[in-house]
Amino acid sequence: MYLYSKKISPDLNPFIEIHHRISQEDFLSFIYVVPTRRKVRYLIRELIGLAPGKAIPKLNLFTIGDLAEEIFRSKFSSFQKISSSLQFFLIKKILSEFEFKFFSTKGKYISNGLVDLIIAIITRLKELGISNVEFEKELTNLDGYNRLKAEDISVVYNEYQLFLNKLKLFETGDIYLSINQLHKGEFESTFRNVFPEANYLLITGFNEFTKPELKLIELLSKINNLEITLTLDFNQNNREVFENLFETHEHLVNLGFDFIETDKFEKNGEFHKAIKNDLFQSKPKSKISSENIFKFTGFDARDEVETIAKIIKHKVLQNPDFDLSKVCVAIKGIKDYSNLIREIFYKYGIPVNVTDRYYLKNSPPIISIVRLLDLIRKDFFYEDLFYVLRSSYFDFSDIDVSNLRDTLEIIKITQGKERILNSIETRIDYLNNLSEEEKSGKIKEINKLQKAKQDFNKIIDLLEPLKTNQTANNFVKKLTEVIHRLKVYEKIFEPELSINEDINLISYSKDIRALNLFEAILEELVFTFEKLNLHNQAVSFDKFYDFITTSIFGTRYNIKERWGYGVLVTSPDEIRGLSFSILFLPGLENGIFPSRYTPLIFLEEKFIRNERQKLLEDRYLFYQCLNAFEDELYLSYPKQDEKKEKIISDFFIELDKICEFKELDKNEFEKFIFSESELFEKYSVQDLLDMKFEDRVLISKISRVNEAINRIQKRINNQINSEGKEYCGIISDENLLKELYSKFSNKSFSITELETYAQCPFKYFINYIIQPEIEEEIEEDIKRNEFGIIIHQILYRFLKKLKLENRNFYQELKTNKNDLSQELKTIAKDIIKIYERLNPFFFLTEEIILGSEKIPSILDQFLEFESNREVPDTLIPSEFELDIENTISINDINLSLRGKIDRIDIDETNSTFKVIDYKTGEPPKSNDYEEKISFQLPLYLVLVNSYFQSINKNLSINDAEFIKLSTKKNEGVKRTSFKNDVLKNSNLSEELISTLRTIAELIIKIKNGEFNLTTIKNYENRICRKCNYQEICRINLIKNEARDSEITYEQ
Repeated sequence: MYLYSKKISPDLNPFIEIHHRISQEDFLSFIYVVPTRRKVRYLIRELIGLAPGKAIPKLNLFTIGDLAEEIFRSKFSSFQKISSSLQFFLIKKILSEFEFKFFSTKGKYISNGLVDLIIAIITRLKELGISNVEFEKELTNLDGYNRLKAEDISVVYNEYQLFLNKLKLFETGDIYLSINQLHKGEFESTFRNVFPEANYLLITGFNEFTKPELKLIELLSKINNLEITLTLDFNQNNREVFENLFETHEHLVNLGFDFIETDKFEKNGEFHKAIKNDLFQSKPKSKISSENIFKFTGFDARDEVETIAKIIKHKVLQNPDFDLSKVCVAIKGIKDYSNLIREIFYKYGIPVNVTDRYYLKNSPPIISIVRLLDLIRKDFFYEDLFYVLRSSYFDFSDIDVSNLRDTLEIIKITQGKERILNSIETRIDYLNNLSEEEKSGKIKEINKLQKAKQDFNKIIDLLEPLKTNQTANNFVKKLTEVIHRLKVYEKIFEPELSINEDINLISYSKDIRALNLFEAILEELVFTFEKLNLHNQAVSFDKFYDFITTSIFGTRYNIKERWGYGVLVTSPDEIRGLSFSILFLPGLENGIFPSRYTPLIFLEEKFIRNERQKLLEDRYLFYQCLNAFEDELYLSYPKQDEKKEKIISDFFIELDKICEFKELDKNEFEKFIFSESELFEKYSVQDLLDMKFEDRVLISKISRVNEAINRIQKRINNQINSEGKEYCGIISDENLLKELYSKFSNKSFSITELETYAQCPFKYFINYIIQPEIEEEIEEDIKRNEFGIIIHQILYRFLKKLKLENRNFYQELKTNKNDLSQELKTIAKDIIKIYERLNPFFFLTEEIILGSEKIPSILDQFLEFESNREVPDTLIPSEFELDIENTISINDINLSLRGKIDRIDIDETNSTFKVIDYKTGEPPKSNDYEEKISFQLPLYLVLVNSYFQSINKNLSINDAEFIKLSTKKNEGVKRTSFKNDVLKNSNLSEELISTLRTIAELIIKIKNGEFNLTTIKNYENRICRKCNYQEICRINLIKNEARDSEITYEQ
């Protein structure tokens, strides 16, 4: 360590000096400056212990930035420090309002990434001590493309500084630019206004100083009666670590500071000396061995963290009084590890203090509030509406959310406050104007619609005060009232998110902190509009919304550290100047530590840190971390993640050249059980019973878990005929099977049900037994199944009318097709009128049905198709929308089946019938019948045949066919014949019997509780692609297991 002072002496010890002053209660005579606020907090607790009576007034402990700010505030007391949220808003405002040569952002979408980049550029310039005026002068040295970029940055920088001055705001860089311009006497006077008694200043623990910070130190060094001591962990003989400090060293010497080199404050002497002299050197002088430095690798990050947890838990097992607050896990990529550490440390029962930062934009309560405001901005778009209504942070207990969603699905309106209300009212009016007989069956629907209207009006009334043009103060007041009406703060504490109180406390703390920051943003809104002279103007909602959302994006936060609580998990930057009993440095991989070099684009090279400087920063930080432990140091890295193998950090390799680590023996941990889950994995129930546990509740729990593990193992071994069947979709519980059999013993199965089971038994189980409520996207146009209903209604009325009037459909097609077309379209128009009133977008479907100059009518295409068919005049459409339910016997098994037949054509002369089913989607393919996953036409033939037999009508089967009427323009009408296109040369009777046998097998499997995943070929496209249950299906898990085992899914 180098000590710098203008009164240097070999026995100089600045730390003893501070301690002495504390013991003498000379509290205000010194100023103590350290690199981080965490170090300040640690120092306060340390120094309190030195004071007589263990009590002290507020000490002069600062980071160098906070010291500068303290001096600045004395001189510029009317200025306030700008928040990151307001900074973000002002930069975005400038980018959106000015004409630029390079950025071209006026009136266009401005990415938040660009705003972040501009902020970083301005921050960097201020770090270098370059004001907006000085940067503008630099433009003369540039030309071409680089000048265009720099000119735009200069405009933003100038306008930003104008805003700061107008609003009386400052940021850290402005502090140095302001106070460093003060002349010596003015600076000293300002300093003494703040620190009248201070005569000693210690600055320690820094890895480098910026130019403005060095200028501040220079000004401080010229103050009368102020002795300054600085410490730098520095070595002039090792530029590969300390190169960035050479400029600082030379600057201090030029200011008149003398220096001495001493090792009396250093711990781990031999190790510290080795890394100070030889780390990163091309030819290390020697290699030392260390008994207290360990290395290990993890298979992945999870394995790495679990090893760390076991080491810590092992320490506690050895010494129950072990102080966990003296353990630190310092991770360069903390955001990638923080949630994993919380999860695993909780599993191992280790209290942990994670200090990562959170983005306000990702906070659940803030997301809910923004989505609430989005209702106004997007005019009640349904996705925002139901996100808000279902948010756990809002109290909408008086609103029937499911009913409101059902209503929007019925009226098919996805956006527009007035449109939604008008459509609900229109439907209520329509139902109220039905005949008394028809209306009696619609009372329930009317009541639900009225409830939906009432609930929707409540939401409108809640938000209406925010929508109007108003002053900023009024808007904030009304928004605050809305937040309180929705009981946001109360709702935070309603759910218990975990059985672990610490996890709940962290979650509550995050939410409360986020809401406090949101309130601060609202205060800044009022402040900003006042400073911009807009406080008395009525401003649009959009202006307020832009301020709030932009500010939210630019805000990050952390929750208050719980002092002395558990293991500290933080970033390496935060442990500078600290010391821990045990230190872990995980995640030592290239790209993380050292980090990837990403140059700050848009700035000339002389303004940015080059790759060498960035590497040196990381090297020195690594060096500082290696000096932050007292007893044990653990270095580790994960070998891979789910995407790729990891590359061990060059830092790890370089350290290995000068120090011989101990390889951590993980086998040692096999002797111990560190968590309940490990207990269940290692021992059988009998083993644990032999241990004579007295806690019978725990024994019962162990038994249940052990049983589950055995079942999982049997599933892995594919032993599905014994225990573990449930994991393969087989219900084996006798009580459940009895309940299942009772449910299905007298059940009449529909064709759709049976086809679902044949295609995927698990889908059948979910759809027909669990019966979850599926929320599909609300669509404003007509869905295919709704189009099908309309077509069915039109053709039903039309053909039913012809039958009642004793008219022969096929004969009139030959002689009177045009009149038939007009008659069919007249019926269609009557039906369409109903849908037009209830759906403003129905005209799109109407064009397909009735036709236009651009496309032919689907009804005309239907008539043309029918007229071109070669059918006997004696064949007449006779039955329509016929519901048939019957019991069919096959192999002494009674099958109760039901179906709804769209149309049956009968030829009385030839005693035959034909079954016709209308399709608006794709009909089954021939291989669907071959694989026995489609039964509609053969089962319809069986049902219709049994129906005619039951009424003593002796008719034989002619054929069954699908008639496809597509929703797609110009696709026309197509026919699929069961006899000609499916059976071809096969025997019809044999096919029907084969189908019934298949149905019998399926029903037996259903009653036996067999609900395995699909085994159909090409299941992804044929079965899974349009399935509603993909998110809860195990098929991808099984597919991945099969891939890892190098077998196919089917195997």
